[in-house]
Amino acid sequence: MSFHPLRVLVAGPPSEAADLQAAIGRFGHELRAFELQPETALQALRFSDAEIVVVPRGENGESRLRVIGSVTHKASYPVVAAAADEDVAWMEKAAAVGASAAIVGCDDLLVGVSLEVAWRRWNDYRTLEDALERRATIEQAKGLLMARHAIRSQEAFELLRQQSQRMNRKLVEIADAVVKAHIILSTGEKPGDGRVLREATRHDPLDGRPA
Repeated sequence: MSFHPLRVLVAGPPSEAADLQAAIGRFGHELRAFELQPETALQALRFSDAEIVVVPRGENGESRLRVIGSVTHKASYPVVAAAADEDVAWMEKAAAVGASAAIVGCDDLLVGVSLEVAWRRWNDYRTLEDALERRATIEQAKGLLMARHAIRSQEAFELLRQQSQRMNRKLVEIADAVVKAHIILSTGEKPGDGRVLREATRHDPLDGRPA
């Protein structure tokens, strides 16, 4: 079975969970290992190129649970909780605070599968999140067009679609331009932002003609 090579950060000192780290390395993943503290995990990860974080239970399981929560909710990384034995209660807590997968023991196959599952689940989630954000932008732009031109939803969507085709740009990019232009115009020009306003209104996002 082949796995996607990842840059894996093990949230513990290099001396901790040596067997787990060795198993991760045997799959061709790039391994990083250093301690993360709940209060500073976000800052520490900003200086790391890690793609996924593994959090061993260690001696202080409660502190590691706070690390998992901090990483998943503040730093937005997929997280795998790891324990040397079947600590079901701790694993349940880890899942509740955001862990995407779990590793029990150091079996090579389990380690590889858990990392792969966490990575895929995270990417599926981000893909869905991006799709929802794109839809929200399009719906917001439609609402602005409906209010401005006193037209129906389908007519507003057709305006966006036609502009997308004329400018050979994605529909969501046109919708985003409509929303941003509306925000700039509705807040008014302030000292120092005249250039931004001119750039945003150089072309009318509603019809493609010079403003």
